[in-house]
Amino acid sequence: MEKILHTVDGSQIRYDVHGHGKPVLFLHGNHADSRYFHHQKEVFAADYQMILMDTRDHGKSVNGSEKLTIDQICEDIKQLITHEKIERVAIVGFSDGANIGLAFAGRYPAQVSQLVIVSPNQRFTDLKTIHQLEFLAAQKLLNGLPFFKKWRRVLDLAMTTVAVTDEELQHISCPVLLMAGSRDIVASSRLVHLGEQITGGTTFFIAEGCGHSFVKQKPELFNHCVRQFLENTLVRDT
Repeated sequence: MEKILHTVDGSQIRYDVHGHGKPVLFLHGNHADSRYFHHQKEVFAADYQMILMDTRDHGKSVNGSEKLTIDQICEDIKQLITHEKIERVAIVGFSDGANIGLAFAGRYPAQVSQLVIVSPNQRFTDLKTIHQLEFLAAQKLLNGLPFFKKWRRVLDLAMTTVAVTDEELQHISCPVLLMAGSRDIVASSRLVHLGEQITGGTTFFIAEGCGHSFVKQKPELFNHCVRQFLENTLVRDT
């Protein structure tokens, strides 16, 4: 069922709700939308209340502000789960969606039951150098095109200097599954460092032979690992 959330700053956040059971919120990456999780919909909606959200400035969601920040998106999520009368939600986030999931879990730990983060980067400099250069080149190009304000905002979100603070990571208390591809754009050493800062404990899974889009490259493996994690850590959702 497609729904629209009207936020306090005049934005319209589009999201879908499928299935019944424990709520699981899926957060897509930069320059994408909720359709990114096409291969997860049938699998997770069978046993969970699956919430697929287009973050502001993405997909069908409209940004009523002149800026785009992780702070704003975290408040959109808080308003959404309050509107849906959800006390605690599991979050599955990919790339920028993983950063947003981390930030939300750090700010509102009591409202997150489990957290799956796929290819997160705490800082822009956690990306391998070649990919930093690609983003910087794209930013320079868009800065010279005055009619692409929305896309500049979206790109700037991906280049946030510090996406998640050390303090936010230390506040996360729920079970965490950190996933990435062995050929990811995020440096593996930075992924390990990030995971070690989460005081609640982190389970690591590396998909061999996969790049940044492990979710799409091996959807069956991804679905199996995430479902297994959600089921095995459910006991800790009190």
